[in-house]
Amino acid sequence: MTLETLNITIKGKFVDVDAIEICGKLILIKGHLIRLAKLHEEYREDVNDPDVLINELRKSKMKIDIFSFWQRLPEIEPKFPYYKEYDNVAAVEIRSYTDWLNEITRKNRQALNRAKKKGIISRITVPDKNFINGIVSIFNETPIRQGKRFWHYGKNYNDVKKEIVEKDAQVSEFIGAYLNDELIGFIKYICMDRYMMLTQILSKVEHRDKNPTNSLLSKAVEICVERKAPYLIYGEYNYGKKGDDTLTEFKRRNGFKKICLPRYYVPITKKGKLVLKLKLHRGIESIIPKILLNYIIWLRKRYSNIMKNNS
Repeated sequence: MTLETLNITIKGKFVDVDAIEICGKLILIKGHLIRLAKLHEEYREDVNDPDVLINELRKSKMKIDIFSFWQRLPEIEPKFPYYKEYDNVAAVEIRSYTDWLNEITRKNRQALNRAKKKGIISRITVPDKNFINGIVSIFNETPIRQGKRFWHYGKNYNDVKKEIVEKDAQVSEFIGAYLNDELIGFIKYICMDRYMMLTQILSKVEHRDKNPTNSLLSKAVEICVERKAPYLIYGEYNYGKKGDDTLTEFKRRNGFKKICLPRYYVPITKKGKLVLKLKLHRGIESIIPKILLNYIIWLRKRYSNIMKNNS
């Protein structure tokens, strides 16, 4: 068991984090004051015997305060006796394409038909040079998305190739939404043993009236049905204390539902026990009152809109 450094992306930037391998599983260690350890591939890996990992972490000389792991879909009932809270995912349970059409809103079915009439074609795409240049064009269309600065804005061909295409290249695929020969939207997804997971979905604001994002999601559902993937996952349903926002509403309209999964927190050190007792393990945002957090988010969006209008 040796300490190594792993280069990963966080909010669109590559950063170095500590990592160790135990029992064939790569574990990331993040944080400075509070050192939190998680599986590097927790969306793809299960922790079937956590006691083994926990004992190894306690015996190691690594400065780890808390080890955290969760249960993946479809295991929603708690299996282990450790302290737990609940994470949520946005998921569509895949039965048939017709069932999905019946679950989305009427407005979204109309949007899907509008995309077809406008000539939008979504298909699985090889991430070649033209595709990468298309993503660069989408990233650099606007510096502001969803009321805040877009962290992929300003990236060039090599950035996109490294951060989007080459990352998880062995297990990921792409869907492109095309208007004639122009890429105006794309999805990156990973096929796993229990579900298909969208890791990125983005379309050009210029072509919003043609509903390329609806076309992309429709194609993703078709692929799930063809490959008999029982779930399609798209991140969390709502994030932290923000509650429902425009992204949550977008997911709801497209048939995604909130599914809660147990996440366990196991203290490794005395400091870890104190951190759990004080509820500091999820960061400072977790102890900020929701009303204050929403006000901070509102101020940030207002500032972003002012900067956008002045640019």
